[in-house]
Amino acid sequence: MMNILNKTSRQKKRISLAMLIIVCVVFATGCGSSSKAKGLFDDMEWGTSLTEAAEILQKKEGIEPTANADNTKLQLQVENYLDVEGVTARIDCDFEEELLDEVFIYLEFDENSHSNEEIMERYAEILTKSFGDSSESTSEGSSWKLAESEVQLANFSYGVLVISYTQA
Repeated sequence: MMNILNKTSRQKKRISLAMLIIVCVVFATGCGSSSKAKGLFDDMEWGTSLTEAAEILQKKEGIEPTANADNTKLQLQVENYLDVEGVTARIDCDFEEELLDEVFIYLEFDENSHSNEEIMERYAEILTKSFGDSSESTSEGSSWKLAESEVQLANFSYGVLVISYTQA
């Protein structure tokens, strides 16, 4: 009877060890990486098709994006972007051969109601919550270098900031 219990105990230990090794391998190879750690816009992998990107954006924002005639750009306008009152985002997704290549988000606001510095600080906080501390930060903007993308937040002009997502 004791011999059977020892075998069962050893089997449980082996199974536990095997599961631990599998978890470690998954994290070490990046299979467990989230889209946030990769720096992806709206969970869209680089190379996502224009059609699939349009579906993702429409589902997330509830607004159908517009494609240009040569299928190189999807555009979408979102009010109060990321729940920041008074900020309108013009989202431009650029495609090369109908595959996602870059994303630019132009944040427009009334400079009489908000300063560029105030909106810059607010979106820097939002991006930091998503991606961790920035790699670089100056008075003109911040950048995050991530596994698959570089995300930048920058002053564009009075009343306009830009967030860009480019492949790393």
